[in-house]
Amino acid sequence: MDVLEALSVGIGAWRTIEKQTSTEVISIFKSSLYCRAPAGLICVGSQSIGHGPINVLLSEHEWNSLYNRIFAGEHLVFTKVPTSGINKVLLMRRCIYAARIDPPRDFGLKSLCLDSLWSHLFTYGKGPMLCALNGGAPCTSDPFDKVVMQRGKQGIDLLRINWNRNEWQFIADEAVKNLLGLGPGLTPSGDDLLVGYMSGLDLISAISSRAWEIKKMMQSKVLSSLARTNEISQTHIRWACRGYYMEPLTALLKAIAEGEPEAVGVSMKKLLARGASSGTDTAIGLLLALENGKEMLSSGY
Repeated sequence: MDVLEALSVGIGAWRTIEKQTSTEVISIFKSSLYCRAPAGLICVGSQSIGHGPINVLLSEHEWNSLYNRIFAGEHLVFTKVPTSGINKVLLMRRCIYAARIDPPRDFGLKSLCLDSLWSHLFTYGKGPMLCALNGGAPCTSDPFDKVVMQRGKQGIDLLRINWNRNEWQFIADEAVKNLLGLGPGLTPSGDDLLVGYMSGLDLISAISSRAWEIKKMMQSKVLSSLARTNEISQTHIRWACRGYYMEPLTALLKAIAEGEPEAVGVSMKKLLARGASSGTDTAIGLLLALENGKEMLSSGY
């Protein structure tokens, strides 16, 4: 196999790799694979998975070449210097993806219209967490999905509690206990919802000291409870707590911060299309945080 040159390297992947690092392939999917390096996980995939802090993106041709030749348990070498050899990916500094959100202190949360975002969510969203949000009868006969819905509703109800309440440390503890690790998949539904919620806190904390306090409570509890979820999700959560998110969510946060209604709608639809229900779960968390932020600001807290 020729050396594969990355089109994009997430900041987390770049920091995980030394000059040259051998990794073990731990899981392979249609559009991506995960490798375990001594310093953490790396996700390699086609451009279709989008940018992210731990993502290394290849052209479709090179991804297909890698996908057809490598198996779980084999080793993939990452290098930062030109080289030749088998199963190697060349990381280029000029391609580093390190997007973070830096909202202005007057980005206009009060005037943000959330109705259209909720409408997009209920129109294009999917999965048991959306049913849990609706609070109606179970939308599935699958026993596991019913458990996800039941615990998901408990977590969602906790996250809806007004930020003005003094017992928010307890609320954060209980919400994380209900949601972290909840659901199947690489990133369980409850984890995605928590990431979305923390991204909303990230956005609002630029204009609200209370949102910043809630953000610290949530992050502290999530980081201290990571044993509840899987290794891949743990990695994504750690980077989310540093303010680095997957591309669809980053684009939506940027559009909200810059007050671009058209871009907000487009980005919301792209987020909702992500994964089996990952985008929907993330969007639910984000909208819950934005609703809480608007409620708090309108009450003059």
